[in-house]
Amino acid sequence: MPSAINRLSIRPMDNSTLVVSGKNIFKILSVKDNSILHGDTIKRLNTSQTFTDHCWLDGNKIALANQNGEIYIIYDQEVK
Repeated sequence: MPSAINRLSIRPMDNSTLVVSGKNIFKILSVKDNSILHGDTIKRLNTSQTFTDHCWLDGNKIALANQNGEIYIIYDQEVK
């Protein structure tokens, strides 16, 4: 299934963590020694959808929206 990234953000309190989202993709990635490392799979998140936006909340939480207007809260690599 092809993916298309339409949003990238850097964690405000830790510039070594970034998030990408878009069509069929949502990933939390790490940067170490000038290389991007793949993050773990987000538990309970079906990535076969189009994610339209995301934003960092307090600390380690991310709000993630899809094309149907559903909002997911991601915390510690899991949908809450």
